[in-house]
Amino acid sequence: MSWTFKERLTFKAHDNYVIKTKFMPEKPILVTSGMDNVIKLWSIPKWEEMLTLKGHENAVNNFDFLNYDRFLVSVSTDKSLKKWDLRTQELVWSVQAHAKTVIGISVSPDGTKIATSSYDGHMKIWDAESGEMLAEYADFPKNLTNVCFLPDGKHIVGGGLAEELYIWDIEAGNLIHKIPAHEKTVRNIYYNPQYDVLITAGADKRLKQWNIHDWTVKAEIELPAKGVYPISVNRKGDLMAVGCEKRIGIYTFPEMKLLQYFWVDVKGVYGLDFSQDSKYLAVGCTNKKVTIWQILSEHDKLR
Repeated sequence: MSWTFKERLTFKAHDNYVIKTKFMPEKPILVTSGMDNVIKLWSIPKWEEMLTLKGHENAVNNFDFLNYDRFLVSVSTDKSLKKWDLRTQELVWSVQAHAKTVIGISVSPDGTKIATSSYDGHMKIWDAESGEMLAEYADFPKNLTNVCFLPDGKHIVGGGLAEELYIWDIEAGNLIHKIPAHEKTVRNIYYNPQYDVLITAGADKRLKQWNIHDWTVKAEIELPAKGVYPISVNRKGDLMAVGCEKRIGIYTFPEMKLLQYFWVDVKGVYGLDFSQDSKYLAVGCTNKKVTIWQILSEHDKLR
């Protein structure tokens, strides 16, 4: 299989760094968040602004979706967790979630729970309907920047300013594993459902693909530069994008063979995501802009 990548357009999305870009699972809408304290929704394929959600008092670091894109939950440097109704454009509830910046968020597979992680080192579980805190775990020694529900909905994996991945059993209510993963820092954690693997990127510039059943490393590559390493695998499961300083690497998946780099004239690439139809890659950077790449496969070009 071969692909052609075309830069389709670049537009100013926020008044400060674009921290996250993510396509809705069910609707043709791109969502972005930024250091300007807001969340924005953009139409596809016109890429026009549809809605701005205002309410956070500091950078919106992360978000996720609930109930087939009806609701969005977001976390911020203002220490809060908020739930938004995208149909009515209203804030449903807001809680002061942590003692420090909240950076990680993950929704359980059944949509009933939300996990958050923070610079305070704590991981918390919340009821998605009411916003009530269900559990709190204080096992992590430093900044806990990443948290991810595993597909069984019973286990959560987290990482941050430590060399290990932490795995919690939330039914039993305790930490069950500490898996040596990277040197110094786990920068990002990403679960891929097509191959049932976890992908991690570390400050050691290593990207690893993990078997989540026995926690062995299935594959490993070296990344070309420093970065926060946003990761996305397209829904077809054959392409992976990883952001670094001044570039985005495009790899085959699951082999993780480098195809090419997209060079960007900015220091930091903070957010990226493939669209549901695998036709677009949206990239958010420190220049306040979002760039959209269009992806054509051999099949697309022959049609």
